[in-house]
Amino acid sequence: MGIWSDGITMWVADYEDDKLYAYLTGSRAWDASRDFDTNTLRAAGNRAPTGIWSDGITMWVADYGDDKLYAYDLARKARDSAKDFDTLKAAGNEDPVGIWSDGTTMWVVDDGDVKIYAYDLASKARVPARDFETLQAAGMFHPRGIWSDGDTMWVSELYERYKNYPWLFAFNMPPGLTATRPGAPTITTPITAGAGSLTVSWRAPSGEASGITAYDLRHIRSGTDDANWIVVQDVWTGTGPLRYMLAGLTGGTQYGVQVRAVNSIGDGPWSATATGTPAVPMGASATRSFSATTVEPGGTLTVTITVANYGRLGRVTETLPPGFSYESSSLSGTVNGQEVTFNLFGVSSFTYTVVASDVDGPHTFDGILRDSERNEYKVSGDTIVTVGDAPPAASVSRASMDTPDPVRIGTPIQVTAAFTKTVTGFTMDDIAASNGTVANFMGSAAIYTFDVIPNAIGRVTVDIAANVAEDTGGNGNTAAVQLQLGLPYDDNRNGVIELNEIFVAMDDYFSSALEISHLFRLIDLYFSGQAEA
Repeated sequence: MGIWSDGITMWVADYEDDKLYAYLTGSRAWDASRDFDTNTLRAAGNRAPTGIWSDGITMWVADYGDDKLYAYDLARKARDSAKDFDTLKAAGNEDPVGIWSDGTTMWVVDDGDVKIYAYDLASKARVPARDFETLQAAGMFHPRGIWSDGDTMWVSELYERYKNYPWLFAFNMPPGLTATRPGAPTITTPITAGAGSLTVSWRAPSGEASGITAYDLRHIRSGTDDANWIVVQDVWTGTGPLRYMLAGLTGGTQYGVQVRAVNSIGDGPWSATATGTPAVPMGASATRSFSATTVEPGGTLTVTITVANYGRLGRVTETLPPGFSYESSSLSGTVNGQEVTFNLFGVSSFTYTVVASDVDGPHTFDGILRDSERNEYKVSGDTIVTVGDAPPAASVSRASMDTPDPVRIGTPIQVTAAFTKTVTGFTMDDIAASNGTVANFMGSAAIYTFDVIPNAIGRVTVDIAANVAEDTGGNGNTAAVQLQLGLPYDDNRNGVIELNEIFVAMDDYFSSALEISHLFRLIDLYFSGQAEA
């Protein structure tokens, strides 16, 4: 039904098997290790796969029966439900087949409507101005696959009985949208009340503005002056459902809530006000702690949740970072995409284990505790774990870059060495100073300082080689880009000695701060007009 390739692997959607088969583009051999197998698609409910497309990170699969685009992590072949397109049915796009995107707009072919619907890839909102409405007028009856080079959209025709017509129709791509601010979102009501909290959900604006990059939210106690609005920025920044929990509110007090969309042009208007009243807290709490703050790619991490005062029955829902997968727990956990739910019956703590993403960097956990009265509390404690075996990167710079001191023989220049993470084993002997002496070395963890004292006339440089220090995982550092401190007395740092700089050197010579041999070398450089190698 659908095909897509990253240049190495070709994926082919099989409608009957509910599966994406993978083949090597070079040899055309089947590579079963990269298949999106039946269990993955069927477990997600994706039982009628048709068109497929990927941005290299996420694979979207159109489902003809569900009127939906399912999203999967391309590297791990795991569900990423936060990136699903659930907006097709509401748009009337009820027979999705082929899909294609230019990275900004997602186009979805509708077999029944003989039309190609357009959606904003980031927000999944409709972009009617970029629809293809002329397929039927061109003689198409059952459009299927689509592909574009950016200028032309080619659309395949299904049935042979229309062989008097082309089987592959070509259409001009619609013009890009004029960048505009987004319209106002719509808050879906009622707002969910928790203990001292309100969980707000909303729908994207219906307009045709440029792609939405974030949403802001603001709240106010009802009946108070407009100057008391409290703004929370970036409550959504591109992934996850359009939902946010406001915590730390006063139970039993009504609040007004508004939300606005943000794109590259600026902030859109605030939505209409919706109201909600947080419940009075029972005093329940949930705290998260990690077995480690760093984990190797694909390694395991144990999470401990400690709970209290939730009543006779409670529930914790943990939202795992994208790319992380649930493995096991001391309680029975129910998995729904990246959310794992645990029911509480008289327990004060439990643990669960996850397999880390393959993507280096920080990853954020989120969670909600619901007490026996269905009040909601945000899980506190540890939230960020770092994945990565990437080596610590080293850099070296002058301590003062804005007004660096002149380079003088015998005068210390303070230098800073920095690593991107904590390292051990870094000493003064690991610093290579050309035409300079290293002194006054100090520091720890990721930041170190030291002095470099120029020795003679000649360029002064500082280097830190690779693998002179290591992080807690035993990874050696990468080499730093060489720091060039300059040529002594080359005060304007243009690489050559000039007449005014000779006068400065002569003053230093007469005050015994410069040896005669160095002065003569500077004079030679001046008259030759050459830079010191």
